[in-house]
Amino acid sequence: MSIGMSKIAWQSSVKYLGLTLFSGPCFKVEIDIIKRKIIDSCNAILNNSVYQLDLVRLQLSDSYSVPVLACASVLSWCCHFSNIQFRELNACWNMVCHRIFGIHRRESVKLFICGLGRLEFKHIYVWSSIKLAKTVCV
Repeated sequence: MSIGMSKIAWQSSVKYLGLTLFSGPCFKVEIDIIKRKIIDSCNAILNNSVYQLDLVRLQLSDSYSVPVLACASVLSWCCHFSNIQFRELNACWNMVCHRIFGIHRRESVKLFICGLGRLEFKHIYVWSSIKLAKTVCV
């Protein structure tokens, strides 16, 4: 393939908006950068808010992590997330509650998150997908 006199090299992956997209029968996304952004923002918030209330720390983490997860879910609407990738992103979101409230890793935070009125990753995923579909269809 060429444009004018220059040839265009075929690439099996491309980096767009900080995410690596892989070509194939369906697009795939590398989620390592998404996980790193969530963990880095969580570490920065928790290290700088040691003497704050846990609910304040959760709200700060929520305000930084949910947009990253929403971006990931919008990407997964056009690209395919495997079940393993979906579980890894869910584990990153659960890690925030584990770290803030000192819950042991073996314990589930599903009821804890729901009891606080927060959304699980799968609900954030569905909510963002519906929001995107609504804006595309209008």
